[in-house]
Amino acid sequence: MYVHRIYDQNRESFNLHRLLLTVRDNKEIFDIAEVRKRREADPHAESLIQNIGTLDFAQLERDIEFSSEANTKVKNLKLWRDRITFHKDERELFRGKPFEEENPLLFGDVDELLKKAFEILNRYSQYFDTTIYSLGCREWKDMEFVFEALEHHPYLVRKRAQDLELKDKGLI
Repeated sequence: MYVHRIYDQNRESFNLHRLLLTVRDNKEIFDIAEVRKRREADPHAESLIQNIGTLDFAQLERDIEFSSEANTKVKNLKLWRDRITFHKDERELFRGKPFEEENPLLFGDVDELLKKAFEILNRYSQYFDTTIYSLGCREWKDMEFVFEALEHHPYLVRKRAQDLELKDKGLI
């Protein structure tokens, strides 16, 4: 489960919690003047910067707490990682009650952790360079497919036919 890696608490690995601590320790790279420098070639950068605003330090602290073991779901995920998934803990060999009964790892919790991680990553990506990412589109070829499909949308087909008719009549 890759969600373990996202919420890993090891200071030596690169994980969500460590990313957020890095953001907190390097606030100056999120300064609007720095973002403008990074986006100077983008004609829309100024309006994006204005809409996104400045780094919200209170939100950053909430995100740091969410991504830490202070969050019971992250703590449970780490317990699974340390005792079952990545390491075989000898304490689990002779337990009376199955580990998963005492520490259920619910699909809803995993889903929430994944969604929240994506939301957090997008938040700081926006602050860094006004960029956000979508869960729905995997590659540019997916976007090309959407644009090609739109050409065949019934509304556009009717509109082209109407435009041709108007052109034939000399009205446009």
